[in-house]
Amino acid sequence: MRNFCLAVSILLCVFVGLVDAEEMSQDELNSILKKATELYRAKEYNQAVQQYELILQYIKDDAGKLYDAACTYSLAGQVKQALSILKQAVEAGWDAYDHMNRDTDLDNLRNESDFKRLMADLFTKVEEKEKKYEFWLNPGKTVKFGEQEFELIGSPTDLVPETARGVHDLEPFNDEIYLGYGDGMKNLGPVALVSFQPEEEEWKFHFMLQEHLVKHFNQIKDELYIPGAEPYEEIQGRNYIRNYDLGNIFRLFKNGGFVKYRTVPMALHIQDIVELNGDFFCTAGTANKNWTKNWGCIYQSEDGCVSWTPAYNMDAGKGDEIVRRMGSIQSFKGRLYAFGFAFSVSPDQEFIYYPDFLGENEAIVYDGKSWSTEDLIHDSGLLAVSDVDVFKEHLVLNAHFYDPDSDSTSPKQISKLYIYTGTGAAKKSLDCRDGKIEDIFIADDNLYVLLRRDKKYEILYTEDLIDFKTVLDLPEELTDVYCIAVHQDYLYFGTKEGDVYRSML
Repeated sequence: MRNFCLAVSILLCVFVGLVDAEEMSQDELNSILKKATELYRAKEYNQAVQQYELILQYIKDDAGKLYDAACTYSLAGQVKQALSILKQAVEAGWDAYDHMNRDTDLDNLRNESDFKRLMADLFTKVEEKEKKYEFWLNPGKTVKFGEQEFELIGSPTDLVPETARGVHDLEPFNDEIYLGYGDGMKNLGPVALVSFQPEEEEWKFHFMLQEHLVKHFNQIKDELYIPGAEPYEEIQGRNYIRNYDLGNIFRLFKNGGFVKYRTVPMALHIQDIVELNGDFFCTAGTANKNWTKNWGCIYQSEDGCVSWTPAYNMDAGKGDEIVRRMGSIQSFKGRLYAFGFAFSVSPDQEFIYYPDFLGENEAIVYDGKSWSTEDLIHDSGLLAVSDVDVFKEHLVLNAHFYDPDSDSTSPKQISKLYIYTGTGAAKKSLDCRDGKIEDIFIADDNLYVLLRRDKKYEILYTEDLIDFKTVLDLPEELTDVYCIAVHQDYLYFGTKEGDVYRSML
């Protein structure tokens, strides 16, 4: 029956004139991919396969989409076709061995000799890549864009899958610049902890993290903390499984060495960590005995991260497709301030955020004894507060909203920077109605702002939170800049492609 249906499908394609990949528009392709994803999530695998058969010729060079298709064919029991498509995905660049090794979608293929051979070849390829760490951890060269020159100090993630290369955070510590990267969507770990050493002008590999993603660093006193955004647990050799029974916190010491605390119960995507009066607090999802993964939670540790207990649970709300998370958290004048957010993910992996999902009282506050909520930001339509930092006796809030003038089907985000003194309402410090603040960084009594206007980036700085001046305009060729850092006399910035640049201030 399947061969008959396939023959009919081919004849229909001929009659309607679908001769070549360029005749299908991107919108049509996205529509079919969306339908295939919806059917996959509904476990209607045979119907999902029918959608993929319409577009396989159009995605033959897209490793990620081919891999998704192979998983769907495998779940539909079409082993031969699944193996063929999986080979195409590997040939197109898919090399996430660890992910494939534990992906239950491929269980129907594991006893096949072709699958074992494919995995063995891929294992050899991955091992060879990892032997080249010393090669790809070398700094780069001067790059010129128009009249501007920047030093490309390296592309330290260029051996990992493309979607995992993005540099999410840069953090100076111990006179080195630590780099956070990875992928929290497809989970293509593990990631390596690496840093750039300005004195030696070279990159340093520290150790492999049991994480798919390092999104954020946080310095507390003289130590560097890494929240575990995507944990897995090593079983034997290169065999890994995801295990959210416990989340990871990594702690690096000033004089060298580190410790890993796999102690945060049922923690999903740990976002941030902070200290107040000797206790540690971290934000994440879950902490529900029924493993309702869409909850947001704040955890507390009274023994230096050795053990954690849930301290505040966000209302789980309704709808499995809506994800709720506790995000940024900061201590300020003896109190904690935390901010949550809610979102869903479209089939093409676009994030859709929900404005004002906590109502007017968007700040979750802890005074050392009890938790409450407060309305710090009086503007409506708040999506998320991505950065919360303390600068010159002010709490600085990087808040995001949808641009009311943008297309409702694909709304653009804009940002407003607020400052809060500890009483009353937060006041606007920088209103970016035509752009989004991607990152903020504090160094040398200055606050630096990475601002994106359309596709062009500029970096501002302020000494007083009133007067903002442009310190650097980035050329249009530098797209998708994710983060900034300042160390000594240099401004560093990292990109989606995994490149790290620097420029003299």
